[in-house]
Amino acid sequence: MRERPPITRALDNDLGAGLSFHAFDYYRGHVSHQVGDTVDSDFWGDLVLRLAPTDPAIRHAISAISLMYAEKTKDTKDHCPNYRPAILEYNKAILAVRSWPLATESRVKPLLVCLLFVCIEFMLGDEHQNAAKMHILQGRRLLANIKDRKTPELDIIRQYLAPIYLRLAYVGNDRVDFPTHLLQMTTTPLKFASLADARCVLYYLVDIGFTLIYDVKSYRSNGVSETPDTEGDALQSRYKHIAHELANWRHAFEAYLAFSDLNRPDTRTAKLLTQRHCLMIVFLDSMVSGSDYVCDKNSLCEFSIAADCATFTIKYDNEIMQGPSFTFESEVTGPVYWIAAKCRQPAIRRRALELLYEREKTNRVESLTMIKHTIAMAKRVIEIEEEGLDIPHGTRPMQDYPDKYEVVSREESSEWAEGFLADQKEQWPVLWDLGSHCSDIPTKLTRITAATEQKELAEGLAKGWPRERLVWPYGITRERRVLSVVVKRHTADDLWLEYVREPLTGGGEYRVMEEHIRFT
Repeated sequence: MRERPPITRALDNDLGAGLSFHAFDYYRGHVSHQVGDTVDSDFWGDLVLRLAPTDPAIRHAISAISLMYAEKTKDTKDHCPNYRPAILEYNKAILAVRSWPLATESRVKPLLVCLLFVCIEFMLGDEHQNAAKMHILQGRRLLANIKDRKTPELDIIRQYLAPIYLRLAYVGNDRVDFPTHLLQMTTTPLKFASLADARCVLYYLVDIGFTLIYDVKSYRSNGVSETPDTEGDALQSRYKHIAHELANWRHAFEAYLAFSDLNRPDTRTAKLLTQRHCLMIVFLDSMVSGSDYVCDKNSLCEFSIAADCATFTIKYDNEIMQGPSFTFESEVTGPVYWIAAKCRQPAIRRRALELLYEREKTNRVESLTMIKHTIAMAKRVIEIEEEGLDIPHGTRPMQDYPDKYEVVSREESSEWAEGFLADQKEQWPVLWDLGSHCSDIPTKLTRITAATEQKELAEGLAKGWPRERLVWPYGITRERRVLSVVVKRHTADDLWLEYVREPLTGGGEYRVMEEHIRFT
């Protein structure tokens, strides 16, 4: 009789034969192929399985992921998931970690277990985002303390683990510098050799871009003067460097695509990378400038390309995927929401809203996002900003889109809390992995930005350009715009939102509007 593989023996001995073997088999045969991207197949389908026999924490975490995935993706309506068996396994994994010696030499196991815990917390939903943030931060701190040595363990970290932690930069706001010696690539060649290389460099640029954005937020929250200063100049210099590197990345990626015959799964990955690249350019521009005016002025091409990439991905998933699914990755829901919220071109933002409805049909959950809530938020932002406007001929009216909710209450105030900037740090990560779609952070800089825009307007009018195409086009003027949306609280059937908007008069108070939305 042939001996069973070591991994199944370990599972049986530690977890109990019936539950553990079934959970492991389900993970190996199904979950490992669904939870990540094709580029990550070696992590979820190889490394996780190879390390399972080495530690009970890994085995319990695998069991928890399998049980939770099976429950989360049941193809039934009005299903209330029973996560109790999975949570029991998760608790066993936590207890196993607590039994580790304090001076454990291995770095691979704790880094791997943190990622498995994050996956579990993503599946449990937004209520567990703080636990996910904690484990991501713990993992990044572990990485930051790893010295540059040539060891087999470091090779595993560099190949499998570091790239995933790099992509999780969007969750949480505590910044830990990422050690570049743990990344396979950080500089852009003339032409990428693989999708994995292209993704590694892009997410490195995204990571340092996020660090810059948080530094800019901190700089502005402290108050800035109208006179140039050393810190402001340094931030501008960093921005120019990242923007230059993002441009180089695009050239190298286009060269790779020109010489590659990608299959459809790899084409899907390429589309997601292009989408992320386009929107990072727009987001970085708007955050560093302090105004989402650049979204109107310079970014329609990037918005359009990103929407096309999302269209391909959603269409592909609708064709390929059978029944509900979950992915550890952030794919299209957050980015498409951001297009709908920040692109004021009527056709493009409505296309983004339609894509969210299409994504809902796919029944695919991405990391911490909740598609039903995301659709409601996007639709409300558009409705608020376009209220009372005559929409262009041929543009679909907002009332023609399905209403799956009702606004139960709406309260406006001229007051805005001093904690507004602090609230930005705790926002729901549904907002395109960016913590917020806020660009116009209410600080003294807003007055400087407004003065710059008025100067550009005067110069454009002097050249004979039409006023409506210069500043705040499509009729959505500054006072109409939603600067930020904060999810204050939510349940399966209710959503409490807080919108922050521009003052109605120069130098006035920022307006705060609170809404209670109930899903029907």
